[in-house]
Amino acid sequence: KEKKEGDNKEKKDKKPEVIEKKGSTASLGSQGDPDLDHRKLFKDGQRQLTPPVADATRAFYTSLLAENPDSKIAIRFCIEYGVLSIEEHKKILKRYNSLKEKGAFNVNVQIKRALEKQALKGTKDKKDKKEGKEAKEGKEKKDKKEKKEGKEKEAVAGTAATAAGS
Repeated sequence: KEKKEGDNKEKKDKKPEVIEKKGSTASLGSQGDPDLDHRKLFKDGQRQLTPPVADATRAFYTSLLAENPDSKIAIRFCIEYGVLSIEEHKKILKRYNSLKEKGAFNVNVQIKRALEKQALKGTKDKKDKKEGKEAKEGKEKKDKKEKKEGKEKEAVAGTAATAAGS
């Protein structure tokens, strides 16, 4: 019985070592086969593996880029996935980098710009509303004055007519 228990302990000790060796990721760079590392084949700006030609998303974005060369989402996909040929990739990479610098792909920058625009519109709208209210009030005052003057003239004309008629 003691020998069997000892054998079981040795077997348990051996199994974790084998699992650790299989699960090790330290061997990717130096010990792994260099042919398997496709990251060395990446183009400038590419972040993801290139999808196969039959991939529907790839077909969508390449056709979108062909129809609308200024499409931000198509430019981003084609650059980050390295879908285009090297010549086309270099041409569009310049546009991608300029858009990236402007913050076209960063949501935080886009939100900040939208808030700034709203703030500018809000101050302009408030000024316009105040000016509009003042203009309306001025028009209303003028209209009231004209009505009063018209009524006074009618009253004066009416009294003059009755005095002339008597």
